[in-house]
Amino acid sequence: MTNENNWLYIPEINKDVEVLVNDKGKSFNELKEIYRDFEDKLLTKEEVETIQKLPEVSKILKMDGSSYDDDFYIKQYNEECRERGLVAVFYADSDWSGLYCYRDYCWRYSSCGVRFCREHIEGTPQINRKVEIIETPSYSDKSSNSTEFIIQEIKLNGRTYRLVEE
Repeated sequence: MTNENNWLYIPEINKDVEVLVNDKGKSFNELKEIYRDFEDKLLTKEEVETIQKLPEVSKILKMDGSSYDDDFYIKQYNEECRERGLVAVFYADSDWSGLYCYRDYCWRYSSCGVRFCREHIEGTPQINRKVEIIETPSYSDKSSNSTEFIIQEIKLNGRTYRLVEE
């Protein structure tokens, strides 16, 4: 899982959610080998639907149709599909987003990964009405001699958070 700077507190669901989708291109079975019992750390259908109704949060999490490369597994919400060994996925494209619950555990897709959630930890950045999102191109932050690539900077309550990929 990612470091503390890559989590966002969403009060409407009372959980911290990873900003970035990780482990893209792995099947649900492969993720089970890595994380063991991780399904309880996935968002539920209801939580995804709540987040989709929050424009500022949806934009930061790229669940607003601004990315077609950030799909993620969610907790299976259809009991019949669960019994058949099928998994549920959140998809987003440029003009739509939705939930799909009919994928096989062995299925893999290059833009689909995991976005974990957890019980809220005090101090996790939180969205408010004064959020300013600054899209930045991916580049090496040469000023700090780092090999990190900045994906996005977020200003929350006067503080700047950088989402980086190493």
